[in-house]
Amino acid sequence: MHPKAEKFRSVVSKYIPSNAVDYVLQLWMQHPFHFTVTKTRQSKHGDFYYNPLNKSNTITVNGSLNPYMFLITFIHEIAHYHNYMQNGFRVSPHGKFWKAHFQLLLKPLMNEEHFPPDILYQLKIHMRNAKASSDADQNLTRILHSYNKGFNAEIIYLESLKPGEKFKLQGRVYIKIENKRTRALCRDVRLGREFLIPLLSNIEIIH
Repeated sequence: MHPKAEKFRSVVSKYIPSNAVDYVLQLWMQHPFHFTVTKTRQSKHGDFYYNPLNKSNTITVNGSLNPYMFLITFIHEIAHYHNYMQNGFRVSPHGKFWKAHFQLLLKPLMNEEHFPPDILYQLKIHMRNAKASSDADQNLTRILHSYNKGFNAEIIYLESLKPGEKFKLQGRVYIKIENKRTRALCRDVRLGREFLIPLLSNIEIIH
């Protein structure tokens, strides 16, 4: 195996279910890309971007995601890459072409060998008309979160807070301002800046 492929396999195998590694490696070998595991980002789980200066393609995924969320996000971003290769930036990033690529790439994984039955059931519903983010599908998100390490029934979601209440997320303190569909507009107390944070973020209430 080529050293770069071996390195990719070594990295990705730490974050996704073991029986999905060969398939993901196959996708990478067909159309190689730069891959980076990042720290948690509040605004997204992953992204794909093309650098016109060196003509490189890069996919990043948050390293804090549980294996099933990581795998779904990874395939989501590979679908963006394939969509770009076929259509450039002429089409909507989450339009019908991207959805077709996403469905095609995820299909070989849509079985109980790769996902637990409860995730698989909800994922099949989600993939009928995939959203720009899995966070937009609250039924799928709740099930995926149940596989987070240390999950318990007492977990507190941002959606349960009222406007004006304070909470802590990833070591930073925020004030909730208002709900915006699947996210909440919140103000970082220290920075004074406003952010949109998913309503199903696991938070710590500050009294």
